Amino acid sequence: MRAFPHFTTVLLAILTPACSLDQAGVDPVQGTFNFPAEVALSPALAADGAPAFLFVANANFDLRYNGGTVMSLDAMRIAEAIRDPAMCPESATAPCVLDPSVYEINEVRTGSFPGGMAVSTRGDRIYVPIRSDGNLTYIDVDDSGRLSCVTNGTVPGNDAPPARCDDGHRRGDETIANQRGEAMPADPVRVITVPLTALDAAAPPDSGDAVIVADVAGAMSFFIDERAQNGSTAPQLIDVISGLASGLAGLAYDPTSQLLYGTSTRSSELARVGVALDLQAHDLRRSFLFKASSLFVGGLDDGRDTRDIHFDPANQMAYVLSRRPEVLLVADMSATPRNNGELPVEQLIGVSAGPSRLTVATIGGTQYAFISCYDARTLYVIDLDLSREVGIIRGFSGPFQIAVDSVRNLLYVADFRGSNLRVVDLAPLTTPGADAALSVVAFVGTQRPRSELH
Repeated sequence: MRAFPHFTTVLLAILTPACSLDQAGVDPVQGTFNFPAEVALSPALAADGAPAFLFVANANFDLRYNGGTVMSLDAMRIAEAIRDPAMCPESATAPCVLDPSVYEINEVRTGSFPGGMAVSTRGDRIYVPIRSDGNLTYIDVDDSGRLSCVTNGTVPGNDAPPARCDDGHRRGDETIANQRGEAMPADPVRVITVPLTALDAAAPPDSGDAVIVADVAGAMSFFIDERAQNGSTAPQLIDVISGLASGLAGLAYDPTSQLLYGTSTRSSELARVGVALDLQAHDLRRSFLFKASSLFVGGLDDGRDTRDIHFDPANQMAYVLSRRPEVLLVADMSATPRNNGELPVEQLIGVSAGPSRLTVATIGGTQYAFISCYDARTLYVIDLDLSREVGIIRGFSGPFQIAVDSVRNLLYVADFRGSNLRVVDLAPLTTPGADAALSVVAFVGTQRPRSELH
């Protein structure tokens, strides 16, 4: 035991010249993907009513660099390249490859391991919880799609290194400023935005968003970002609720019940959380979260691993993505819960191993569920009107988050293992009555598999 300090001293002496703690580390390579974990589209701001910008958050999973990045890409130019036979000929035997640096507007540097990404209602701000730092990083987006997260700073030009988001754009540790002494828990995994008008009908139109962050420890943090009121320039942490189902993974807002739902990887519980408002003063800063009665997934293998959830308020349906068993659960939310809180599951639709993310979009007048199955390296397409699978797309390396451009009929998949984006042409879904011959038509970025980290 007495030799241990001496060994430590010798080891530090050997390593110190090459591993100085003062080193800034290696900056991410601009215009490239490095384990993209999140992908999202801006609201419909382009002239054709389609999303103007595509946002990608890189996780830096291999810790090769000193942080991750968030990139803004021109969604219109990418779509034009994919539809251009000179760029992506239909007769080609393999998907075409697009260089992301050609379509990049700009990017900013963040911490590593993003735990989700959400876009504000009007598309002028991105919210990214960062797991390595335990904060909510917010990034402003101007009309041209350029990103900025430096307080009172200038946006670097295309030739300048990406700026690192400063402390003024990282929220969560607000124990002094927060009236309740709250701080956001340290391991965020999902984030969503809800228009403030959905929570308080008296809120002025376009007044901003509520930003809700779920933590793997079983907590939700509630921020408000009042953009048109009170001169607020940053999201404010209002309340944190803990003691929910541990292992939170999915997060969604049900406009019918006005409750937040969280899915869990460790229990059969669907955590439900409400927002209590001060309806006298209509001051959202005096809101607080409360725990509503939970629902439970029952009647399955064990129902202890659900990954995502989506609500269809028009039909009062909920879609829950389960990993044990590997199915999409279709639930009728208008039915009375069974057996003291059991979710009223009406149907199960099987998928492949490792279902991870669920996105629902309408293509050609039909509502579809798009499901990434990370372990099976596949993407499932399910017709929700007919409750059946209509397409399975194979050949991914590690499909994860999904974004759908329902105007241009394109689907973007963040391929985590391959460090690129895959683009699927959804045009075949616009032909009614026929099973879709869907395929990946383009890569954005060259595939760079990390086999040692699989």
